Amino acid sequence: MKYNSLFIIVLLVCFVSCASGKKLRILKKDYTTSDILKALENHNQDFTWFHGKASAEIRTTAESRDVHMVLRMRHDSAVWVVVKKYEVEAARMLITPEEYTLLLRLEDVYQKASFDKIRNMVGINIGFADVQQWMFGNIILPETDSIDVVQNENDITVAFTSGNWYGVQKTGDY
Repeated sequence: MKYNSLFIIVLLVCFVSCASGKKLRILKKDYTTSDILKALENHNQDFTWFHGKASAEIRTTAESRDVHMVLRMRHDSAVWVVVKKYEVEAARMLITPEEYTLLLRLEDVYQKASFDKIRNMVGINIGFADVQQWMFGNIILPETDSIDVVQNENDITVAFTSGNWYGVQKTGDY
């Protein structure tokens, strides 16, 4: 009898502790586009200084390589990027609101130009603040009238067109 009651108590504790902590949430269907855009803007984080590491694959016509990057940013002031290839520093780049400076150590190249040259290379009318927000991981929503919002039970998809580029943000955590 003593072991039976102990077994029942242990069994009850196991069943209670195995319950899901987070219930599946179904989205309401009555969100307006302005509510969704406001929630996406509120999702963005603010920063004064940021330091991070990243890995990327750089593809050119000559080669395709995996690189490691160290990124340092001061809000509205500067972006400092160090790129390492094969654990050797391959490049450094300093981006400010007015200009950028690029030093390719392996190719012995030094380049300094205005920030407008970045806009022309990328083909997007983008500002320094947008570059910082993108590198930090925040959502950039352009000021445009062509924003489409599609909702279903589990997620919301926001699609927009601005100039010659198209963006999509899909979230299930609204």
